[in-house]
Amino acid sequence: MTYQPIEHYGIIGNMRTAALVGINGSIDWFCVPSFDSPSVFAAILDDQKGGRFEIAPREDGIRTKQFYWPETNVLVTRFLSPDGVGELEDFMPVGLPHESPWQERQDQEQRGDQRGLDEVGAARVANESLKEST
Repeated sequence: MTYQPIEHYGIIGNMRTAALVGINGSIDWFCVPSFDSPSVFAAILDDQKGGRFEIAPREDGIRTKQFYWPETNVLVTRFLSPDGVGELEDFMPVGLPHESPWQERQDQEQRGDQRGLDEVGAARVANESLKEST
């Protein structure tokens, strides 16, 4: 994978921490549990060793769009192909107890066959290490 331009990122946060979510469905920067904590994912700084959590379609040639639902901090990444539309929603709940989950990711097919949005690479391992760091 290559580095993305900074304008290809959206940001989600909960007033304690924040994450950068790429237009490709990859979380490339995330510090837990607070802004000044060490990063869990840092692919924005080191594409090879930084780590990421990516959910993306398996096929090539997908167009993407990214936007926020109006008046929210819910970031929507859409994957558009001739066969269908997939959607990934990222957000961090605000106002929950400190030990609550930091981030939510929801994926779904909106229309047609998107051939599944998959966790790519070592995402499951990275997600487990995130749980262990709490």
